[in-house]
Amino acid sequence: RSLVFQIALQQQNPLPGLLLHRLHLILFRCFQGFTLVRCDIELRAHVLTPDQLGNIAAARIDHLKTAYRMPALRVRLQPVTSATRIPLIQNGTIDLECGSTTNNLERQQQVSFVNTTFVTANRVMAKKSSGVAKLEDLKGKTLVSTSGTSNLKQVTQLNGDKNLGINIVPASDHSNAFQMVETDRAAAFAMDDILLYSLVASSKTPAAYVISSEALSIEPYGIMLRK
Repeated sequence: RSLVFQIALQQQNPLPGLLLHRLHLILFRCFQGFTLVRCDIELRAHVLTPDQLGNIAAARIDHLKTAYRMPALRVRLQPVTSATRIPLIQNGTIDLECGSTTNNLERQQQVSFVNTTFVTANRVMAKKSSGVAKLEDLKGKTLVSTSGTSNLKQVTQLNGDKNLGINIVPASDHSNAFQMVETDRAAAFAMDDILLYSLVASSKTPAAYVISSEALSIEPYGIMLRK
């Protein structure tokens, strides 16, 4: 038998240890009868290189293979993005995703979730010099968020509901979204606060940025699988 699973380790996400620990507690205890596992890891080019990230996963999985006496376990890494993770679950490319994926009612119509791994919040990050402290401060300005995320959908809805006139632009990934703020192509970036804090901390000038105290929503991360 075979099991295909994805660990969505975003390179600017400070949670790889937590996600792999969840893999340890849940995946290997529940599926010890499987002999083939493909591990699909979401790669981001901001903090860690693909090789560094792969080494983190490989070291942990080697430990689990020994601990659970599964020497025949084979792992293959496959890049995915926020926009492709749900389609890849639905079309059978991957069976289990353990990453920064919000468990919400809309997604429950497409996929299933096992349990919550982490709770974060949707906030706005901007340069301190911009004067942006909350969503309303972005009237008439450009806001970026990552394509395929619940954050993008939420700020789009709030923009319409409050008639803020914000120009909302999707970015291909978190790194590109951050770079848009860094290079003044966008005034702010809406995303999960833990990802924003990681991006700011690893930037060239961390002191130049501020993350809003206002939480636009609470985002519970969940382990995702097909319905």
